[in-house]
Amino acid sequence: MRYDALVIGAGLSGLAAGIRLGMYGKQALLLERHALWGGLNSFYRLRGRRHDVGLHALTNATSARTGVLSRVLRQLRIPREALQLGPQLRSVIRFSDLEVWFSNDPALLESELAAAFPARRDALATLSAEIANWVPEARPMPFASARAELLRRLGDERLVDVLLLPTCYYGSPLENDIDWTQFRILYQSLFLEGIARPRGGIRTLLTALKTRLEACGTELRTNCGVERILLDGARAVGVRLDDGSELFADHVLSSAGLDETLALCGRKPEPDPARRDLSFLESIHALDCTPAALGLDAAVAFYCLADRLCYAQNEAPTEPRCGVLSCPGNYADQEPEAAVLVRQTVIANPQRWRELVARGDEEYRAAKLEHSARAAAAAASLFPDWRAHTLDLDVFTPRTIEHYTGHVNGRVYGSPDKRQDGDIGFEGLRLIGTDQGYLGIVGAMMSGIGIVNRHVLAAAAESAP
Repeated sequence: MRYDALVIGAGLSGLAAGIRLGMYGKQALLLERHALWGGLNSFYRLRGRRHDVGLHALTNATSARTGVLSRVLRQLRIPREALQLGPQLRSVIRFSDLEVWFSNDPALLESELAAAFPARRDALATLSAEIANWVPEARPMPFASARAELLRRLGDERLVDVLLLPTCYYGSPLENDIDWTQFRILYQSLFLEGIARPRGGIRTLLTALKTRLEACGTELRTNCGVERILLDGARAVGVRLDDGSELFADHVLSSAGLDETLALCGRKPEPDPARRDLSFLESIHALDCTPAALGLDAAVAFYCLADRLCYAQNEAPTEPRCGVLSCPGNYADQEPEAAVLVRQTVIANPQRWRELVARGDEEYRAAKLEHSARAAAAAASLFPDWRAHTLDLDVFTPRTIEHYTGHVNGRVYGSPDKRQDGDIGFEGLRLIGTDQGYLGIVGAMMSGIGIVNRHVLAAAAESAP
């Protein structure tokens, strides 16, 4: 069968792309290898509890019509009320010798940073104003180190680490640094437009997207993996599915990732010995009380116990000194089931977890519990210790992420090589999602919308008589 467009992966970028295609009468098909849609941002039930995967917070939460989230929802024709957003109460960036609080009021972060770094008050104000007025360029931009740019502007390595800690954890595939363009996008998203959580978690957002997808007439097939992207010379013409059947289309959009999509085209990416893939170990603790009752009242807590930022692998399976605590109950108007959860995320070494998997299920399961406990013990030196109140625990590793997403080494933020125009060298094929360059939940949806607008709808308009 022939389609106007095939979309590989029903994550947030794929769902947004499918909606946009259907809105303009394009016959489109979303192909999802797994039973559930959502990709890196999905959900599951375990031992009677519902858990989110991926979603810690929805950025760009401002209700202003000019905000990024508002623009995305207008493009998809989804009412904001469908997301049932509850804003954060407050969040924190904490090192062993300082803490900086922030909320959806940008003035709080500004005052906290100025109090912690009084000599940099003017430089911080200049930086914040620069980022607030910055508009990302449409053309692809070369990589620039955010660490270098911030150090040049602020002149204080400690302050640079404070700003990099949350932005790295919310979007960087690089160790201890992030691309300058991506930093500015995340700074706007986190600190200037703020964060919120849908009541009901990621399921609320995914339900709104799937409902809209169905209304637009776009087909979604789950349990339907792509084995190969079919090429006619240098042009993508369709896909071969895992069952051997073939589908053809004028356009193929892939959210599988840069290296993964190249592999589907029969091109094995050249390994970069200087690059280490970043992935995470995440532990979901269900407590017998709310975290706030113990004094853990931040919606999100970014922390680092080391003297310098250590957003990086070490030789062990995890790096427990640096991480994120997410407490979904510390947002306004959340469901009672979420109020007792603490999610802890730390950097993991994919190779070490691959070795543990190879040693068998028993050793792998024991390692998950061991390294989850190490991470919790490390955080307990900076935050109230919740461990004695844990009733239930689930832990996932780079192996879990790779299994359910297909992302090499369990990459959460993809390849450092972003393709902002979605072009990877094949006509009719475009990347969407993380490796197209937009990050986070809102960024993923924006990616799907933008690529469809520029490379499917615009192309159709140009070819129309």
